[in-house]
Amino acid sequence: MATSDNYASIESLLQSTLKLENLSEEAVNNLQKLESLVRIEKQRNQGVLSRFRLDNQVALVTGGSRGIGLALALALGEAGCKVAIASTKLENSQRAVDKLEQNGIEALALEVDVAKKESVNEMVNHVLNKWGDLHIAVNNAGICVNGDSIPFPEETWDLVMGINLKGVFLCCQAEVNQDVGSGMGTNWSNCQFDFPRLLRD
Repeated sequence: MATSDNYASIESLLQSTLKLENLSEEAVNNLQKLESLVRIEKQRNQGVLSRFRLDNQVALVTGGSRGIGLALALALGEAGCKVAIASTKLENSQRAVDKLEQNGIEALALEVDVAKKESVNEMVNHVLNKWGDLHIAVNNAGICVNGDSIPFPEETWDLVMGINLKGVFLCCQAEVNQDVGSGMGTNWSNCQFDFPRLLRD
């Protein structure tokens, strides 16, 4: 995000350029349009939304390759975060990362099985090895399997619970464990656990 000093420098350069001799009418018009755009952008970035910036924060989004997860990953990136996207297939995560990078967002593609502790720990370690910290976690990974309750297969129930419930637990546990001392900033999940208290007890 541009600072006030940056805007002042840009405006000064534009004004100096407009004073140059032998500028064509088209060049003058283009410079004036640019000056107007800079003024608008300056006002926008000095408004209330600038207080919600997340510059240099590190975010992790599971299930971030599509849908709500991808939308949140994009939003976090636009707010200034570096974003790690994790899904069950690395190629899906990479496609999402490509979209973020096209928008100037620094991103990392990861593969994870949130129902397996070792896989979750490896995911968090990848983020820490890449950026050295983790401030925001969106434990969004989940599946939905519809079916009649009576003949519903037990193995399918276990699969859904493994991802949607156990997966959130394992992710929260791994994310908080990496930063118990300083306290991680934000953890958005389908369930809420008081991990710092549990770890102290």
